Amino acid sequence: MPFRFSIPRALRRPPIHTISIHPLLVPLPLLSLLTLVALTILPGVEIPMLYSQCHARARLPSVSWIPALGAPLCFILSFFHEALAAVRSRATLAVILAYLAAMLTVSLVEAARVASRPNWLLRRVLLLWLVLELVGGAIVWQLLIVGSFLLQTGREVSRHRNAQKALVTPPAEHREEGGEGADARAEARAEAREAAASAEDAATPTTLTREAIRRRRLETDSDALAIPIAVELGFVLPAIIMFIYHTPATIGLWLLFPVIVSVVRRAVRGIVAAIISLRRRRRRRTRADATGEPSSSSRPSTRPRALDLEANRLGLALVYALPVLLSLLAHVFWIWSLTRRDDRKQMTRAVVDFLQLDAAFMLITSLYWLFVETGWKLFLYVVASSVVLGPGAGLCIGWILREKAIRAGFDEDAALVRQRGREGSLQGEEGQDRQVTGHDEPAGEETPLLRSS
Repeated sequence: MPFRFSIPRALRRPPIHTISIHPLLVPLPLLSLLTLVALTILPGVEIPMLYSQCHARARLPSVSWIPALGAPLCFILSFFHEALAAVRSRATLAVILAYLAAMLTVSLVEAARVASRPNWLLRRVLLLWLVLELVGGAIVWQLLIVGSFLLQTGREVSRHRNAQKALVTPPAEHREEGGEGADARAEARAEAREAAASAEDAATPTTLTREAIRRRRLETDSDALAIPIAVELGFVLPAIIMFIYHTPATIGLWLLFPVIVSVVRRAVRGIVAAIISLRRRRRRRTRADATGEPSSSSRPSTRPRALDLEANRLGLALVYALPVLLSLLAHVFWIWSLTRRDDRKQMTRAVVDFLQLDAAFMLITSLYWLFVETGWKLFLYVVASSVVLGPGAGLCIGWILREKAIRAGFDEDAALVRQRGREGSLQGEEGQDRQVTGHDEPAGEETPLLRSS
């Protein structure tokens, strides 16, 4: 017989479906510690010299004189001004900014999902982006943003699995278990009832999986328009202006992109909600005129509708088209710059190396995020896509496929729980048969009538 090698199911499935979420969070602080050490040791003396020049008011005297904030503000403005001082460095920065646009889009989409509603930190993800941009860099991305989203997804997976187990586990087992097992089962049954109540249907494995997928939707359909417009006007447009006119004012405008993105997103959501409300009111008035019945005096419902983004091709195109296009253009620009003479000076080279190192650690963390939630196949696919199309495009493509993998994981969890429940019920029936007959084996012709006790 030919030898067939089969990968165990625990290795085929994403780690988040086979391992508790807390051990999976351990690499994040380790990555942040490695990032801190690398960014402290590797850049050299040029970046500290840049700060010392700002502290001595030798750079940007119009800014550095401000008490307490002058030197840090001068440093960050001078830092990005040096990064834009050469063609090769601008090409590298373009790739990094395109990747940041993809990261920003992904984090806004995840924060807009129904499952993220109870999490205070995720609902204010742009505040974390402001800290990331001005202070923390990759460390904030690793510890706060990715850590919070991974923990939220782990809770959703555990919630769905426990609810499924509570449905298929026989009640007799709940009564026989004691201690921590009984508490865990009671909590699972409570989660099953909660999921069934939110699904407004009978508690079945199908409805529980459907409810878990429903929680993956965007909380409001206006976000499919608000997120790309906010990223375009709040991040991409200031970045383009900074590339054309790399002055302290344009750099400072781009550094405030989390605030601009938040304001634009709220404004677009409000405008879309007002338009939808007006259309509904006109539709009701037209229907009332056609039927001859007086229109109701009550206000029409303006509650936002949830949107299954991954099932809506137009919504996917609106949200992810711009980051993918920017990543592709920046990737081509970077490849073209490699054919030119390296025109970077020593300070510019040190600044760009620092930015590349910081972006590399953010990319590694994002790939780990994808690996935990989807497994190694999609991880390799995103790496290959990033090499060909740029890291921003690879991340967006991976994120579209990631949601399909998460939903497939919900279905597989439900199937495994049902299979184990059937096996457990069969074993329980066999045990009851043995208790009724008083024998461990079925009686046959060679079974003695009397057995020694």
